[in-house]
Amino acid sequence: MNTKPYDYFKAMTDAYTAFPKTPEDVKVVLEKTKKVVDEEAAKVKKIISVCNKAATGNASVNEMAEAKDITKDLFVTARFTAVMAIPGTVFVLPVLSKVADEFDFEFVPKSVKKEFAI
Repeated sequence: MNTKPYDYFKAMTDAYTAFPKTPEDVKVVLEKTKKVVDEEAAKVKKIISVCNKAATGNASVNEMAEAKDITKDLFVTARFTAVMAIPGTVFVLPVLSKVADEFDFEFVPKSVKKEFAI
């Protein structure tokens, strides 16, 4: 817990400067968002496939373990989505992310971190 107030301020200013300013920037952000949604949808399809296999008794132990890990990731995504639905959250997201990292708590989904380089 070595985070200082300056670290939170820097995270906020970095996030505000990263907001898209031109139509081209907005297009890039929307394309990245589409990639994140597509990746999360693929995860859901994988879980449904494994659940259908498990219902018939054809799922392997490795598939079940992988589905369990993917389900954990989807709960992180669901929590992130629920928080982002609150108006104004986009402005405090850098602070929330910093606090989550400080307490070793996964707040931002892996797909969002990967696509937006958070």
